[in-house]
Amino acid sequence: RTDHHWTALGAYYSYCAMCEAAGLEAAPLDSFREWNQGDFKGSIYYQVKYPNKLKMDTVYAYVPDDDIEATNSSNGYYFTETELIADRTTWDPNCRYLCFISGGTAITKIVNNDLPDAPNCVVVIDSFGNCFVPFLTRNYHTIYAIDYRKYRMMDLQRFCQQNDIDDV
Repeated sequence: RTDHHWTALGAYYSYCAMCEAAGLEAAPLDSFREWNQGDFKGSIYYQVKYPNKLKMDTVYAYVPDDDIEATNSSNGYYFTETELIADRTTWDPNCRYLCFISGGTAITKIVNNDLPDAPNCVVVIDSFGNCFVPFLTRNYHTIYAIDYRKYRMMDLQRFCQQNDIDDV
């Protein structure tokens, strides 16, 4: 209602469609833990003449219970540990969408240690993809989320070759 991004539920439906197209089995939504991050005021809220007439959104995140490691980098060289989905319940309501993969850096690497033999993938995203990426942890061992607006280290073909990527 107040933002231009997908909701996590909308991202889940996209994930299901992607799995069907790719011949993968989508994980059921109830296999993720729902996490209410609280009320949310999105970008549209601040663009309208009478924002207080808008009903606030709520950010829900869906958390996999797998053994997940996540790191991110603003330059593609130095990675720091991060959370796949972070607690933003105490943040200002206009920042709660940043709970997904650290809110969007140049590149985020996510490894599901419970799926060591699963394929690896790259997701080329902008901020819309941030809430989509956590669902992929049920199908891939390593996921690289590359924000095309920020990542400048190398072209995608070379990146895929160097990181044993199966799917883009």
